[in-house]
Amino acid sequence: MRRRNLPSERTDVSLEYPHMSPEEYDSTPDASSAAFDQGGEKRAFEGGTAPANGAGTSVVRDRTVQFPVATRTTRERLTIAGFVAIGVFCFAAGFVVSAGREVLFSLGGIGLFASVLTYGVTGTRSIEARDGAEVYKTCATNLEAITATFGSNTERIYVPNPDGVESEARLFVPAAVDGGVQDAAGFSIVDSGERGLVLEPTGATLFREFERALDEPVATSPELLVEQLTDSLKRRFEFVTDADATVRPDERVVTITISGSVFGPLDQFDHPVASFLAVGLAVGLDRRISFEATALSNDGTWVLEYR
Repeated sequence: MRRRNLPSERTDVSLEYPHMSPEEYDSTPDASSAAFDQGGEKRAFEGGTAPANGAGTSVVRDRTVQFPVATRTTRERLTIAGFVAIGVFCFAAGFVVSAGREVLFSLGGIGLFASVLTYGVTGTRSIEARDGAEVYKTCATNLEAITATFGSNTERIYVPNPDGVESEARLFVPAAVDGGVQDAAGFSIVDSGERGLVLEPTGATLFREFERALDEPVATSPELLVEQLTDSLKRRFEFVTDADATVRPDERVVTITISGSVFGPLDQFDHPVASFLAVGLAVGLDRRISFEATALSNDGTWVLEYR
């Protein structure tokens, strides 16, 4: 279904099916589907359900349905309540007990200030790392299936784009020699005389954010560039807990050991961590980059070797 921007005013939206009038479709029971308005609120579609043969016209009427969003966790709410209780108790005790009144008032002020501070810094939406990893895993599995369907092999090559192109790099998946890739629209693409899939890499968007956050130019030497990229993974994006790199300029090989990836195994299709590093190396060194991912142990440590 194509997503459309809905106006702020209430409107009727029609889903077209042939051979059935709006009145006939409105009379069919058990109607319900959903959409979102511009304010982010979910709206229920009322009308009728389409017949099994797909005939009919659904006249959709919108109404606002409220869904509670838990912006603060139970622990955060209890912490705020605890600070408020401490502040109120200390102020009350200060009025009753003359000895140490200044100390009690100070503690009361600290408790109330801590509650206000906690209230201000919490409550923003957050996504569990496990949930993000599961969503990415599904997308990676689908992309793997697409490449397999079109006969592409397992090699992944990150190629820097020329100046003036919006995306800094592209992901090129060469077609298998005997895969029989056909010229299906948008899938079989020639890149520098090679046949395969040309995709937008996950790391391209991350690299643009990396460039915006960087307070110095992107390095062009392998050692400095790898230091910038791994430091950003740990401190800016917090995608990994640790990243150690070894550069072998003579062999044109960069080996990076990754621990604690929040998106799961690094051998998945266009993994955000591996893709970001590959795009950064491709753009910074201005050459094609491919890599291999190897699990070093069962504790989530991986070795990425870029060439």
